[in-house]
Amino acid sequence: MKLFNVVILLTLSASSATPAHAQKFVHPGIDQTANDLALMKSKVLKGAQPYKAAFDRLKIAVDTTFVVKPHAHVLRGPYG
Repeated sequence: MKLFNVVILLTLSASSATPAHAQKFVHPGIDQTANDLALMKSKVLKGAQPYKAAFDRLKIAVDTTFVVKPHAHVLRGPYG
């Protein structure tokens, strides 16, 4: 009798389950979409202002010597 109950429970739960849908990834630190970035790129390549000047300032400010150093243990928050 227990096996019958388990089969019924599994059948009901499987038939009533809603399909899982992945959410679209939204980067927490950037508000621009791919379309926004493509527009800015085209403006910079055409030399349109203020896009070109802003991009030139960005290139000057970037640390091109930065080297990523992965850590096995990462501490976060005030208590680690």
